[in-house]
Amino acid sequence: MAAVWSLLAQGLAYIDYSQPAPENWELRLTEAGAAAAADRHPNPDDPAGYLVRLREIPHMSSLVREYATEALQAYNARLYRASAVMLSVASEAAVLEAAEGLAAILNDTEKQQFLEQMASPKLNMVAKFNVFQQKMRSHRGRLPKQVADSLELTVHAVAEFLRVSRNDAGHPTGVKIDREECFSLLQMFIQYARKLYALRT
Repeated sequence: MAAVWSLLAQGLAYIDYSQPAPENWELRLTEAGAAAAADRHPNPDDPAGYLVRLREIPHMSSLVREYATEALQAYNARLYRASAVMLSVASEAAVLEAAEGLAAILNDTEKQQFLEQMASPKLNMVAKFNVFQQKMRSHRGRLPKQVADSLELTVHAVAEFLRVSRNDAGHPTGVKIDREECFSLLQMFIQYARKLYALRT
């Protein structure tokens, strides 16, 4: 019964009570439920499957995984603004961890300056991300091809999407984030995180 009501609450299933006798009622998947059951891609409407994909990302810290998990839980509770904020925090933490890996290929002077900038309380996350992106771009030629391919496009596009969503949701602007936008954010986060941790490795 707990599973049935969970599916109903998430909008993944409905009870077909078109037959008059209750013993003939059936639990049927909604369109979103059918998509979640058949989808081979990360799908936040399939929380267990999404968490498997999240755990498969090598070297992701428990902190990033916790924030991403909270984002997934908020999405499934239909708290879309809360989900976007948590996912943006997970994104920021992942960027800071990837920066540590990027610093390993820098010379001592460049490394010290870069790490100081990334740790500086005077710089907001947008400024830190710009520093990270510039450093990533300037050393792109030293990265393995499978990491470098589409790295900048993936990291920049998704990070910008997450940043804008967090600004919309994390301040009392009244701007709403709908289910479709939140669904897209969660889907893209898996690919984005894979790229960041491949870079860190």
